[in-house]
This record gives sequence, C-alpha cells and structure tokens, in this order.
Amino acid sequence: MILKLDLELLRFLTALHLAAWARQAHVVSYLCKQKADVGAVAMDGMGAIHFATQKGHLEVV
Repeated sequence: MILKLDLELLRFLTALHLAAWARQAHVVSYLCKQKADVGAVAMDGMGAIHFATQKGHLEVV
C-alpha cells in the first residue's frame, strides 16, 4: 500500500496514528503493548482512535 500524505503532516503523526489510519490492527496492538502514547494528538487534535473511526476501521478500535 502506498500512503500519500503531506510531509508537513507527518511531523505531527505517530506510528500509532499511521497504523490506525491504514487499518493495521496488528500493528496498533503491538504498539499499544509496547506502551505507545495512545493519547498523542495530531496537529488537528485528533488521536489514533479518531483516525480509525473516521475511516471506519472498527477492528482497530
């Protein structure tokens, strides 16, 4: 899968944000087990859970 994201936006996203956005439930699970900051927000104030639900990726939530 090729992700087309604005490079400026990437500065504010975490691996957890990207995994949730890309419907990578196994990566989200791994990152959470490794104590990823689930409260981290992107520059628009959205967290990883928002990215997942906005895209309809309920298995990630």
